[in-house]
Amino acid sequence: LASIPESASGIRMVSLESVGNYEIRMIEVPETSLTGAPLFSLELFDCVEQLSVDSCCCHGIEVAMAALKHFASKTGCSSEVCRC
Repeated sequence: LASIPESASGIRMVSLESVGNYEIRMIEVPETSLTGAPLFSLELFDCVEQLSVDSCCCHGIEVAMAALKHFASKTGCSSEVCRC
């Protein structure tokens, strides 16, 4: 995320996967001095309705992988097809 330009709101975001009308996005968590803050957030975004369907704060890769699989199942996409 560090190499992605900031949006107008000052947050970095990248689309990891597009599945039908949905995108799975990785979003930068603003820097804080709080110990235990998440590394990043994942979001399942409905591109038609222009709204977040689900999200997960990720403190590690294991949590992120579980969230990706969960989001893929919500879109009706098998994890093999979605590479999650």
